[in-house]
Amino acid sequence: MSLEKQTRETADVVPEPVECERVQLRAMTSEMGVLQRANGSARVVQGQTAVLCAVYGPAEVKASRELYDRAAVEVTVSPESGLSGPRERLLEQLVTSCCEAAIRVHLHPHTALSITLQVERDAGALLSVLVHACCLGLLDACVPMTSVFAALTCGYTPGGELCTDPTAEQEEGCVASQTFVVDSSSGNITTCHCQGPTTTDQLQRAMSLAQEATR
Repeated sequence: MSLEKQTRETADVVPEPVECERVQLRAMTSEMGVLQRANGSARVVQGQTAVLCAVYGPAEVKASRELYDRAAVEVTVSPESGLSGPRERLLEQLVTSCCEAAIRVHLHPHTALSITLQVERDAGALLSVLVHACCLGLLDACVPMTSVFAALTCGYTPGGELCTDPTAEQEEGCVASQTFVVDSSSGNITTCHCQGPTTTDQLQRAMSLAQEATR
C-alpha cells in the first residue's frame, strides 16, 4: 500500500476536529531577505529553535558537478557549534529530498542551486525548522517551484502520548519521532523521517496530524 493511500484512508477514519485539537505548535516568526549577497535568504525562529538560510543560484558549475537534464540541488547544514558530522549529513539528505520534490529543476539544466542552512539554536524539531527556512529562502530567491511545502515533527512518549512540535527536552523523553514534509497544493507527504519503534496506527495518526497542521 502506498504512503499516499495510507494517508487518505487515515484521514477518512479519524475525525478532523479530534486531530486538530491535539496539534500544538510553538510560536513561529520569520524574515526574508536578511542576507544581501545571497540570491535569497530567510531566518525562521520556531519556539527557541532558530535557522538561517541562504540560497545561491541557479548558477553554472564545473562539468564534474553538472547534470545534463536538470539543476543539481546542493544543501549544506552547519551545526550551532563545532564541525559537521553524520547528523548534519542526514539532515542535508532529507532537506535535499524535499527540495527536489518541489523545485522545477528541469528548467535549469547544467546548473547548481546551493542552499546553506546555519543552525543558530537547536531547541527541538530541528528538521521541521530547517525545512521552513529552506522554503522561505527559495521563495525569496524566486526559484521556480511546483508548490511550497511545510513540515511537522511528532513524538511519542513511553506511555503512547503524542506531542507535536516538541522541544529538545520533550524529544529526549520520546521513544519515537517522525517528521513529515507536506506539499501545500496536493496535501501529499513528500518526505518522511522516522526514528524509534512506531506502530502502523501511530504512524498513520502522525501523518494525519501533519497534513492537518500544514494546511
